[in-house]
Amino acid sequence: MARKDLYKILMDIEAYPEFIPFIRAARILEKKGGETRAEISIGLGNIGFSYKCAITETPYDEINIVDIAGPFKYLRARLTFADEGNGRTRVGYFFESQFRSRTMNAIADPIFNLKLKSTLANVEKFILRKKPRS
Repeated sequence: MARKDLYKILMDIEAYPEFIPFIRAARILEKKGGETRAEISIGLGNIGFSYKCAITETPYDEINIVDIAGPFKYLRARLTFADEGNGRTRVGYFFESQFRSRTMNAIADPIFNLKLKSTLANVEKFILRKKPRS
């Protein structure tokens, strides 16, 4: 899929619950220039929490996400987009987080990280469904 199309799909924050199973809700709070502030609600089995994040973008090249309020000591995610030719795009992905609470780190962190890994397949399926027809 072309980089521009893929980038637009992944910047549709409010659609995240459609393809990321552990995201219960995603809501845009504010959008100013290249920064979007959003609230994300997570459900991991019986564990649920919300956090606010700042999403900065370099259109069609990069998306950076950092937490600004919630249960995390830190949360950082980075997606990069590179053309591979023939209308194909390579997406690079980096994610790291740590909860403030030792209990959350012990209980939720392993589940959260496991869910993130299994989510990539869901994201790919969603993108293929959204792919513009030629």
